[in-house]
Amino acid sequence: METTARRFRMSPTMTTAMVGLCAFAAAVGVGPARGETVSVNCPDSLRETTKPVNVPEDWTGRVRVRALKLEDAEASDNGGKTQITCKYSNGATLRRTLPDDWKDCRMRRRHQQNRVQISFYCQKRLFVTPVPSPGIFSSGSLDLPRTFVMDLDAGTVGGLSRAGDIFYQADSSTLLYLNPQSGARMWLGDGKKRSYQQCNAGRYSSNRISLRDVLASSHTDGRVYVCVKTSAGRVGWFSIPKRASSTQVLKVQYATWKLSSD
Repeated sequence: METTARRFRMSPTMTTAMVGLCAFAAAVGVGPARGETVSVNCPDSLRETTKPVNVPEDWTGRVRVRALKLEDAEASDNGGKTQITCKYSNGATLRRTLPDDWKDCRMRRRHQQNRVQISFYCQKRLFVTPVPSPGIFSSGSLDLPRTFVMDLDAGTVGGLSRAGDIFYQADSSTLLYLNPQSGARMWLGDGKKRSYQQCNAGRYSSNRISLRDVLASSHTDGRVYVCVKTSAGRVGWFSIPKRASSTQVLKVQYATWKLSSD
């Protein structure tokens, strides 16, 4: 079969698909908003013609014979960028290299009217300038008895009448809680030790946390860590042993980071 003298053009279906492919880049010159899911569709068919082909922008390929139907596709790494390859019958391919910030692409295949439709859904990475870690304001070890309050700014422990951040509340010998005070807030998360950036971005609550829930943290380290925003507004953490021999007095380790005004 002679193939060198032939040219191919897009079918109406392919043309529609290409409009969707290029609209985000060519129509207005602006890509999707950061953090969104973005998509690329493989043209679902090609048709042989003697007229020159209107090559879609950003696509390259090898088209050799007639009766080209979409059969498969794949995403691969190409020098640190994601490249998608649409595969057609008789060895034809179309390829596209995606922008640097399009990652974690997943393929979705659909069948409609004896045709295969294949799309890739990718995550557009949000590039955030890291927040530098401030210096440590206070850190150390504290013994926190039941019904006492610890102040993670001052590094002290006192009775409930004293101002502080975390009250070790005992409703009974078994109903024990860590209760934020004076505007302090806590975030347990997965109970692992976290950086300033991670604690600073945490999902905080002023609700008390059951000590049982804290100690039931699923990770296997020897201590459980809780991020905290103190009553003075400082970001920090405190930790307690995961397998304490007694809950009468908690052996606390802690650290708080400086405010810009410190």
